[in-house]
Amino acid sequence: MQREVVKLSTDIPVTVLLDRGPEGFEREGKFGVDYQYTVNRDAGIMWLPRQARDAVIRSGAQAGDEVEILKQQHGNATTYRVRRLSDAAEAPAPAPKPVPAKPRAATPIPARAYYQPETAAAPAPRQAETQPTEAAAEVHPITRRLMSCLCSAIDACSEAETYARSKHFGDLEFTSEDIRAAALTIFINLSREGR
Repeated sequence: MQREVVKLSTDIPVTVLLDRGPEGFEREGKFGVDYQYTVNRDAGIMWLPRQARDAVIRSGAQAGDEVEILKQQHGNATTYRVRRLSDAAEAPAPAPKPVPAKPRAATPIPARAYYQPETAAAPAPRQAETQPTEAAAEVHPITRRLMSCLCSAIDACSEAETYARSKHFGDLEFTSEDIRAAALTIFINLSREGR
């Protein structure tokens, strides 16, 4: 039987059902090591780079889980977001009753790709918001580190809210103070580790 080859395109989420565990099988590919997965009840096959495989593992997905994989490009850096849509171990839950949306006190934070310091530089300012100046070109390394920690905290809080909704946990919402505290915690821990 010929399996369909599942390919990831930039900014287009792909949903697959994992036939086996999240680790995949290590294979030598055209550009180095890739990880092979059989998906969709053995009807498809896909190869993921290490970074995408790590995102699958971090998602907590197991054999039989349905996952959504989103590949994103930020300059020269490629990032992957993986979201588990179903749990193999859980029986199907009855449809939840709709919960009325609670208005937010502050402007919602838009979802962003995970900021990964090992593969990406500090986020560039948006051109519409700022114009380049000589002073902007000289950003102190500690400022870059703090910016990185803030981006990571925003992403972590956003993902936690999404996960809580998928588990019918209710209205878990993080405030700007929660994000600030998380960012400072990350910053302090990175500083202690000497990174």
